[in-house]
Amino acid sequence: MAASGLPKVHKNETDPPFRPIVSTVGSITEPLSKYVETFLKMRVVQLPAYIKDTGHIISTLEGASFNPDIEFLVTMDIEALYTNIPQHEAWQAVRQMFDKEGMTDHLLFVLDCLKIVLESNFFEFDGETYQQKKGVSMGAACAPSVANIYVGLFEQTHIYNEIAPFYENIRLWSRIDSGGKDKNLKDLRH
Repeated sequence: MAASGLPKVHKNETDPPFRPIVSTVGSITEPLSKYVETFLKMRVVQLPAYIKDTGHIISTLEGASFNPDIEFLVTMDIEALYTNIPQHEAWQAVRQMFDKEGMTDHLLFVLDCLKIVLESNFFEFDGETYQQKKGVSMGAACAPSVANIYVGLFEQTHIYNEIAPFYENIRLWSRIDSGGKDKNLKDLRH
């Protein structure tokens, strides 16, 4: 696959830095990624913080009660999430999820397939061939689910854990699906 990129004009309009984008759309691993996704997507919706779309977040917030004198709404974004996910840790997060529900031979096979998808992203840039060693490939069918599961494990450790430093101060913790398919989500993110 050939690498392309996006200029980050929000950082510098006259000489913007370049964010390389490596897409696996049309790559040899695309069918395998779609296969893995069939096993991951059903598990992502079971994550405690999962929010599907705008309607889901609105209904979640309508059902919550807040004291405006001492509580407030905070939003965050993970910068360059896909490109910063460590591949092995993402694979481990999926394995941990499978282990919790009871590992089977078939799920071990899915994990092997995921490892291939994560580690077999080769691309060409400026006449040279490279292997992506960090991050999840943009356009990989399973990339949003892998990102959600990886962040879900972080949340279990650092948000929902009673020994987490701010556990007592968080009334509601929700996260919009990193797949971002809802065209109205941009209104909530900005």
